[in-house]
Amino acid sequence: MRTVFEMTYGAYFRMVYQSTYDAILATPVTAESLAFGEILWAVTKGVIDCLFILPLVVVFGSATSYFTPLAILPLVIGCLYLGGLALAITARVFDIDNFNIFFAFFFSTIFLCGAWFPVELLPSWLQIIAYIIPTTAVIDLTRACLNGNFSSRHIYETIYVLLVSIVFVEWALRSIRKRLVV
Repeated sequence: MRTVFEMTYGAYFRMVYQSTYDAILATPVTAESLAFGEILWAVTKGVIDCLFILPLVVVFGSATSYFTPLAILPLVIGCLYLGGLALAITARVFDIDNFNIFFAFFFSTIFLCGAWFPVELLPSWLQIIAYIIPTTAVIDLTRACLNGNFSSRHIYETIYVLLVSIVFVEWALRSIRKRLVV
């Protein structure tokens, strides 16, 4: 969530209202470097949040595995994919009110991805949609690290989330270049 908010409202304010991006691009920095730096900053903020929450998960007994410290890895990849997606969307938004559409979609997918309700309880047609959403794989991988129940599907989920992350980060880099460089 922190990554998404940083790459939507935070990036939009720096891009449009504060003209921070224009000032940075007046230096030898390329648009792609600027965008990648923004994504990495948002990922860093997301990871900091995860590092605050992970000890609480352990203290309250939700983490029962020796693999619990590895839970940060799928969360980092999830922050990377969401940061790329959110920045790509932000590069295409020209009115701040249009973020409402993105957030309506984003928060709707949270209910499908297994964060609060098990995906297995959804109707079969909705399960298909849920498994297409990369956040479902991130949550599943994180839970596997927390409880130590790994299966072969986690290999495919890891590959899927990595590929989606690469695609969304590349899309964000191209979108920022298109919007900022005349």
